Amino acid sequence: MDRYQLNKNTFDKLATQYQDRFMDYGGYLETYDLWMNEIAKEDAKVLEIACGPGIITKYLHKFKPNYKIYGIDVAPKMIELARINNPKARYDVMDCRYLSHFNDTFDAIMCAFGLPYITKEDAIKLIDDGYKLLEQNGVFYISTMEGNYEDSEYVKSSNYDESTFVYYHQASYLKERLLSKKMKILHEFRKPYTNSAGKEFVDLFIIAKKL
Repeated sequence: MDRYQLNKNTFDKLATQYQDRFMDYGGYLETYDLWMNEIAKEDAKVLEIACGPGIITKYLHKFKPNYKIYGIDVAPKMIELARINNPKARYDVMDCRYLSHFNDTFDAIMCAFGLPYITKEDAIKLIDDGYKLLEQNGVFYISTMEGNYEDSEYVKSSNYDESTFVYYHQASYLKERLLSKKMKILHEFRKPYTNSAGKEFVDLFIIAKKL
């Protein structure tokens, strides 16, 4: 099976379990705050890529109720849950590899841990497409699992008999692409994370602005 299709199927099948596990997880909240602090408009148009069950939208609307959030995810079950969790937001099933199909622009883009499930080539294209969708001074949030791309691998959950293929991405080429678009990197930092199977990762966070 195609690796992208495998990841889509796994997240669709485990959407409810993912929601239950991460809805109240607070490990990344300070990164969302940093990103929000860089967004000038109180009624910003926000695109959330790989939105899952709407966990981040729920947090954003707690502090920025006037944000106009449009979330996309490739897994239909995730979108179904997101619509229930955030009736004020708009959601659609969409493949993040085809952002160029958008005709709209946004004041900010959030892509939290969508990159670990797409190739290096698709990650670079996502940055290119996201840049085109951002308004001037728009703010781009990217998070991923950091590591050598050549070490990308299948990762199996300890709780469920399901696997995903995880692509590890390197800060060097992600930053290089952002800078090539004349974007300013505002924040870059890392956090350790251990998954349910006990595997340790380094999570990478980059926040950049379109100048």
